Amino acid sequence: MLTPIGHPLTQIKKVSVRQIAQYPLILPPRSGEFSNCRKLEKLFHDFGMTYRSVMESSNVELSSLYVEIGLGISFATVACNLPGLRQRRLEFISLSHLIDPEYLAIILRKDKVLTPFKRAFIDMLLENC
Repeated sequence: MLTPIGHPLTQIKKVSVRQIAQYPLILPPRSGEFSNCRKLEKLFHDFGMTYRSVMESSNVELSSLYVEIGLGISFATVACNLPGLRQRRLEFISLSHLIDPEYLAIILRKDKVLTPFKRAFIDMLLENC
C-alpha cells in the first residue's frame, strides 16, 4: 500500500482492514482486466467493512502522485522500488498479512539472446523480489 510520508498508518506494525477503511482510497479499476479491485472489495466485505473510494487508477505513477499530494492511499500493484516511484515522497506498507502475494513467471527461450533493455527490465523485476 502507498501512503504519503508521515501518514498515521506507517506507524502501525500490521495494519488492519478497519484501519485502512478510515482513509480515502485510490483503487485499481473495476474492469475485468484488473482483478485486484475485486480482491480488495472481497477483503473489505469479508471483514464487514465499508470504504470510501475517491478514484480509480490503473497507472501506478499517477496513483503515486495522487497519494503524494494527499488525495488518498493506494494499493500498489507493482514492485515498490520502481525507478519512477523512488523520486516520490511515499512510504510503502506491506499488506502480505492480509492479501496473498501474486507471482510473476519469466519464461525465456534458450535459442534467443536478450536485448539490453529486456535484460535490464528482468534485472529490475528480480531485484525487487
